[in-house]
Amino acid sequence: MPPKPKEFESAVLIFTLAPGTDPRNAADMFSQKNNVNVSNSTAMTVNGMNALKTVGVMSSGEQTIGIASYYIKMDDKVFAFHGLASQQEFGGYTAQFEASAHGFNRITDQSKIDVSPKKITVRKVQENTILKKAFNGFGVPEDELERLAVINGMELTDALEAGTRIKIVA
Repeated sequence: MPPKPKEFESAVLIFTLAPGTDPRNAADMFSQKNNVNVSNSTAMTVNGMNALKTVGVMSSGEQTIGIASYYIKMDDKVFAFHGLASQQEFGGYTAQFEASAHGFNRITDQSKIDVSPKKITVRKVQENTILKKAFNGFGVPEDELERLAVINGMELTDALEAGTRIKIVA
C-alpha cells in the first residue's frame, strides 16, 4: 500500500454510539467527560433526523485540539461523529467532517440489510503441503486465497506440516 500523503495524517474522525437519548444530552455528557470547551452549538437535521453540531476545543497535555461533533438521533439511539485536528489545522478539515456527518442515513437497500455473517472454521491439514494447496484441497475459491492467507498470518507459499490448523471462511 502506498504511503498516505502528509495532508491526510493530521486529523481523525470517530464514529460511535453516544450515551443518552437525545442529541443535546449526549453532547453535554461528552463535553463534560472530555473537558471540551464548546464555543458553538447548532440544532440541525441530517437526512430528516434531529441532530446537534457542536464546535469547540479540548486540551491534550500541551496541545489544544479543535473538535467538531455531530450528534444524530435515529430511533431511540444517538450516534456521534467527532472530528478532531490540531487547532492550527482544524479549519482545513471542517468540510470533510461536515460531509461525513451529513452522509449518515438509514440503510434502505435490502441487499445490504439481508446479509448473513460468514463463519470462520478451523481445519486440520492432513499432509505436509504449502498453504495454497491446502486451501485448494478445502475448496477455497481462487479469489479468496490472498485474503485467507492474511487471516492466517501466512504467505500462500508457506510450508505446512501435517496436523497444522488453518482458518477457512465458510
